[in-house]
Amino acid sequence: MTGEYYKPSNPRLPSWVPDFGSRSTRPVSSFLPNQDVGESQRVFMTAGPDRSRSLSAIQFGDDPRTLILRGRVFDVVNQRGEVYPSPDDINFASRASKPILDQWKTMAMNTQSGTYHSLHAKEDAFWRTTLIDLQVEGLHFEENAGWIPAQRLPVDAKYIPPKTTKEEGHLLQAMEQRQLCLNGRRFCITKKGHFCLLPLTASEKDVICVLLGGEVPYVLRRTDDQSQDSYTMVGECYVHGIMDGEAIVDILEGKDKGDVFRLR
Repeated sequence: MTGEYYKPSNPRLPSWVPDFGSRSTRPVSSFLPNQDVGESQRVFMTAGPDRSRSLSAIQFGDDPRTLILRGRVFDVVNQRGEVYPSPDDINFASRASKPILDQWKTMAMNTQSGTYHSLHAKEDAFWRTTLIDLQVEGLHFEENAGWIPAQRLPVDAKYIPPKTTKEEGHLLQAMEQRQLCLNGRRFCITKKGHFCLLPLTASEKDVICVLLGGEVPYVLRRTDDQSQDSYTMVGECYVHGIMDGEAIVDILEGKDKGDVFRLR
């Protein structure tokens, strides 16, 4: 379930099965868990630390194409920005990126939600969302510095948010020179006012959820049948403010069993 695809995945496969024949975007879940080194290699812990895995038993329905998981419905997609160009896609590469970021930023600054309580908080959340809260090579650490694990942006990260037009120019230049997670994705705002980076195929009214055992949130789409817990997988995403388990504290503490998701 890692990454999304520019073209619809193989219709013969369930939506939750990766179609490795398609070209996918860079995963939000930059690091897969490594049993040899433990949890320290997980960049995000949207479903909480290791203990959430004991709650994340995988089941299949009567139809083996149906995967049954538990988690929490967090929010619903409300506003969508334009798709940020991907450097290796000719259809996107011909489009200038700055106007798209300007449109995204206008969306963010105009939101009336109380999720981010000040202009500075909105700006900080916006830039961290576009970068999925990760440092950028050549800006936050030296270029060609060898293999460096993805690092979260510190609270006082340089250029986040940019304080001047010159700083914003440096940030935009660094972003354009790197294959980042915003390439081939779109900035969106949820019904509750959270900023997020979603697959290009995400639509308004799609559901954003946390699946137990998962490193990142996922975008799901309700199916047309009468079942309220039946979904198809759209793809993984970044939602600012819930990437460290904030959305499922009650489940982790045993106060709630969460929601059931039947993925087809």
